[in-house]
Amino acid sequence: ISSDGGRSWNQARLDRAISPYAWRFWSYRWAIQLSGRHTLSVRATDGTGTLQASTEQDPAPDGAQGLHEITVTVEA
Repeated sequence: ISSDGGRSWNQARLDRAISPYAWRFWSYRWAIQLSGRHTLSVRATDGTGTLQASTEQDPAPDGAQGLHEITVTVEA
């Protein structure tokens, strides 16, 4: 997970795998000191450690690519 536009990445805690072919649930404790809007980005790795591509691509023909991002507002 990244909260600084991908300049740095932090590892999330992964739940136990239920299948070698399924997505895994994950969590991350984010300690933020600044109020305001923040964009959080996440990326996956496969079983060989290959990182998810950051360039967006439609699902056809080879599957979707790109990072998932959300913007949150923090009020202190």
